[in-house]
Amino acid sequence: MANLTLNEYQDKAMSTCMPESDNLFYMLANLVGEFCEFASKAGKHMRKGKLHITTTQRDEEGKILHTQVWNVSD
Repeated sequence: MANLTLNEYQDKAMSTCMPESDNLFYMLANLVGEFCEFASKAGKHMRKGKLHITTTQRDEEGKILHTQVWNVSD
């Protein structure tokens, strides 16, 4: 596949959009569905010890005391 600019990609993507899909609730429902799929996969990786999420400890004034960085294994 050839390299496309963002505008070219958007034009091609919109050419497949059906008129019935031009509905805010429909688009939001599908976006939420995609996010939930991502969250489910992330949860499975966390359970298996392959994904670690960043946590930051702050003092009362909001200054960062300690940060743990997430990592993903193969």
